[in-house]
Amino acid sequence: MTIEHRIWNELLDCKKYDEYVIAHLARVKDWNARYRIFLTIGTFLGGASYFWDETGPLIACGVLTLIQLGEKLFPLLSTDEKTIKSISEYRLKYVDKFEKLDKLWCELKIKDLDPDIAFERYFEIRDCNIDIETLDNNLRINVGKRMQKKADEKALLYIENHYYTQNS
Repeated sequence: MTIEHRIWNELLDCKKYDEYVIAHLARVKDWNARYRIFLTIGTFLGGASYFWDETGPLIACGVLTLIQLGEKLFPLLSTDEKTIKSISEYRLKYVDKFEKLDKLWCELKIKDLDPDIAFERYFEIRDCNIDIETLDNNLRINVGKRMQKKADEKALLYIENHYYTQNS
């Protein structure tokens, strides 16, 4: 495998994973917004239910308490802002890596960069993988097949449009 192939494969994988993290981040933010709205409506209905039945607020309080307890026991119910910020940082690291690989690819293909220099720069870029893996170990990003397929399609479309290739 030549350095050109390694750079190309890394570039493609980086773009695919960036698209996946974008989709995951959007899903997490949408779910959090819906969850907060649900809690707000539940709280309002709990207070308003007093006019229908005196035990209504007690029942609503119990249900909302169970939901809040469930949130602590099952973090999938809601993602805190710190985790969302970490996911955003994680994505930015992929964007930065992609930009560096893109620049290296263009220099290699357009400016005829010496393969030995490209080899050195490629492995300098790969040094950021430690930071990415450190963040990855602290995050819980579930790979869904449908979301992965959409991310792959978007990444391939981007690659085809920007590098004028077919199914590279």
